[in-house]
Amino acid sequence: MTLHPLMKEGDVKDFEAEVMNKIDLIVEEAKVYVKNFNTLHTDIQPGNILWDSAGNNPTLIDWGQAKKEKN
Repeated sequence: MTLHPLMKEGDVKDFEAEVMNKIDLIVEEAKVYVKNFNTLHTDIQPGNILWDSAGNNPTLIDWGQAKKEKN
Protein backbone atom coordinates (compact mmCIF):
# COMPACT_ATOMS: atom_id res chain seq x y z
CA MET A 1 0.00 0.00 0.00
CA THR A 2 1.23 3.49 -0.70
CA LEU A 3 1.10 6.37 1.73
CA HIS A 4 -1.60 8.11 -0.33
CA PRO A 5 -4.64 6.07 0.88
CA LEU A 6 -3.42 6.28 4.45
CA MET A 7 -3.37 10.06 4.16
CA LYS A 8 -6.87 10.11 2.65
CA GLU A 9 -8.23 8.18 5.64
CA GLY A 10 -6.99 10.76 8.10
CA ASP A 11 -5.24 14.06 8.22
CA VAL A 12 -1.44 14.20 8.08
CA LYS A 13 -1.61 15.66 11.58
CA ASP A 14 -2.85 12.25 12.75
CA PHE A 15 0.45 10.57 11.87
CA GLU A 16 2.74 10.15 14.83
CA ALA A 17 5.89 12.24 14.77
CA GLU A 18 7.98 9.05 14.76
CA VAL A 19 6.26 7.83 11.58
CA MET A 20 6.65 11.19 9.84
CA ASN A 21 10.33 11.31 10.82
CA LYS A 22 10.84 7.80 9.42
CA ILE A 23 9.21 8.79 6.11
CA ASP A 24 11.29 11.95 5.92
CA LEU A 25 14.49 10.02 6.65
CA ILE A 26 13.79 7.38 3.97
CA VAL A 27 13.02 10.03 1.34
CA GLU A 28 16.14 12.03 2.23
CA GLU A 29 18.33 8.91 2.18
CA ALA A 30 16.99 8.00 -1.25
CA LYS A 31 17.62 11.53 -2.56
CA VAL A 32 21.19 11.53 -1.26
CA TYR A 33 21.87 8.03 -2.62
CA VAL A 34 20.68 8.76 -6.16
CA LYS A 35 22.42 12.14 -6.18
CA ASN A 36 25.67 10.15 -6.07
CA PHE A 37 24.64 8.88 -9.51
CA ASN A 38 23.61 12.38 -10.72
CA THR A 39 19.96 11.33 -10.68
CA LEU A 40 16.80 13.06 -9.43
CA HIS A 41 13.53 11.25 -8.61
CA THR A 42 11.35 14.24 -9.75
CA ASP A 43 8.03 12.73 -8.60
CA ILE A 44 8.11 12.42 -4.82
CA GLN A 45 4.52 12.28 -3.55
CA PRO A 46 2.48 10.14 -1.13
CA GLY A 47 1.43 7.79 -3.95
CA ASN A 48 5.09 6.99 -4.59
CA ILE A 49 5.91 5.99 -1.03
CA LEU A 50 5.22 2.30 -0.51
CA TRP A 51 4.21 1.33 3.00
CA ASP A 52 4.69 -2.28 4.17
CA SER A 53 1.85 -4.07 5.95
CA ALA A 54 3.56 -3.74 9.32
CA GLY A 55 3.97 0.00 8.74
CA ASN A 56 7.67 -0.11 9.48
CA ASN A 57 9.49 0.31 6.19
CA PRO A 58 8.51 3.10 3.81
CA THR A 59 10.09 2.74 0.35
CA LEU A 60 10.33 5.37 -2.38
CA ILE A 61 8.99 3.86 -5.63
CA ASP A 62 8.18 4.84 -9.24
CA TRP A 63 11.48 5.94 -10.68
CA GLY A 64 10.02 6.15 -14.21
CA GLN A 65 10.35 9.94 -14.35
CA ALA A 66 13.83 10.06 -12.82
CA LYS A 67 16.21 12.38 -14.61
CA LYS A 68 19.96 12.59 -14.92
CA GLU A 69 21.45 15.83 -13.65
CA LYS A 70 23.77 17.74 -15.91
CA ASN A 71 27.26 18.19 -14.49
